[in-house]
Amino acid sequence: MIIALPPAHRDLASKIDRMRPELYRLIVAPTAVGFVIGWVGSDGDQRVASACIWSILSVAGWLLNDLFTRPLVTPLHRRRYSLAVVLLAGFVVSAPFSILLNLSFGEVFRFWGMERNGLDALASMSAGQMISSAVAPLVLWMGINLVACRSSGGMLFDRFWYASSEPTSQPAHQPPSKAAQPAFLAKVRPALRGRVIAINAELHYVRVFTDRGEDLIHYRFRDAVADMQAHGGLQVHRSWCVSAEEIVARRANSVELQGGLSIPVGRVYKTAPIRL
Repeated sequence: MIIALPPAHRDLASKIDRMRPELYRLIVAPTAVGFVIGWVGSDGDQRVASACIWSILSVAGWLLNDLFTRPLVTPLHRRRYSLAVVLLAGFVVSAPFSILLNLSFGEVFRFWGMERNGLDALASMSAGQMISSAVAPLVLWMGINLVACRSSGGMLFDRFWYASSEPTSQPAHQPPSKAAQPAFLAKVRPALRGRVIAINAELHYVRVFTDRGEDLIHYRFRDAVADMQAHGGLQVHRSWCVSAEEIVARRANSVELQGGLSIPVGRVYKTAPIRL
């Protein structure tokens, strides 16, 4: 027996599904890292307090880095910089504020009787000491984000970091006839109308990937899915629908499309008849 959820419930479930990777990346992972650092770095009665303070500091620093990185994403992505370069740039821009945040938490450590530099140590710190203190956070920042990007099918900060960044070398051609086009393609900018590869739900919008690039249109995702399915599309995730003709490989948790796009496959869609 199949129970169909009402549209409002499906939308909520889709939002929760999209938020889950961000929750792991922004909260769960830095909390776990901070707790381990605090627990291992102290002993006795101070161990629990140290682990909790380190967890809060880790999450605060992580959110600060993320806040400074997001404004850099779009301009660097348009210039086709790699994700590693974007993450490094965001970390460098936020570094002065991260140092101040770290030292300000020193006052909290002191309150609990733990030895740690506070804001009063800022004037005596050399540039080398500041840089060396940033090595471990930088490695964690880069590593966790790169793993999160890979596990989400190549997407981070709502951007694909390979296929959609590649310049197209295909010659200009006339768009397909209207009879062969999904209805939503009429809302895509004329220069980007071409062969539809995949669509992705983004709140009340749909991101359309074609062989000419990508565009964001105001459209209901379930209507776009119906349009795609009428032209050989397959829904593989709550927020993803792909063109069956564009699938070149199927993996355990994703499908690979023409041009290098990797799309996550949801658990309830793994039994879909995806043929290669």
